[in-house]
Amino acid sequence: MPVDRVYPDSVYFWHVEAVNSHDESNGFTDAHEFTYAVFVCGDASGDGNVNLLDILYLIDHLYGDPLGPAPDPEASGDVNADGDVNLLDVLQLIDHLYGEPPVSELTCP
Repeated sequence: MPVDRVYPDSVYFWHVEAVNSHDESNGFTDAHEFTYAVFVCGDASGDGNVNLLDILYLIDHLYGDPLGPAPDPEASGDVNADGDVNLLDVLQLIDHLYGEPPVSELTCP
């Protein structure tokens, strides 16, 4: 199954500068760092593929006894982008992989 959405693992830095109406500046602030994590939307197991193992991983996470580990990052399992990892995400993955016609896009947050 081809990857639908990959998020780049990159570190970015930003600075802020305040400028008033007279074009006077207080200078830039120190650099602030933020990182985008790498994940494939639907790859709950973190193996780089979206397949049956991801469905089973989510089922184990939601209903296992004891509960299995959460997807890391959790957003990789939230394939319908509703803010929760739940049965609806499992059903979306099943439809994506095995539906007739298959759901063409997963939409992680």
